[in-house]
Amino acid sequence: MMYGFGDVQKSHPGSVALMEEIMLEYMVGLVTKAATVAQSRGRDKPDIADVMFVVRKNPRKLERVRYLQEMNRTVQKAKGSMIEEVVDENTKK
Repeated sequence: MMYGFGDVQKSHPGSVALMEEIMLEYMVGLVTKAATVAQSRGRDKPDIADVMFVVRKNPRKLERVRYLQEMNRTVQKAKGSMIEEVVDENTKK
């Protein structure tokens, strides 16, 4: 991840450890808030709507969630069509 944002290919171990700590702290906080939202809505587990609610005041993060949802749908659709093609090929034999 750090290399993708311009760091050297082999990052300093201390930098990697710090980045991991920051990311884990952020993710735990995000999921904890989403779980709280889910509970307030009467559900045991958070879903994507709860995550979107948590990040709703940050347009950049909210748009990223929407983008990743769309990419997930695109990938699932492509996988489905690939499976159908394989099934069609196998039934023709």
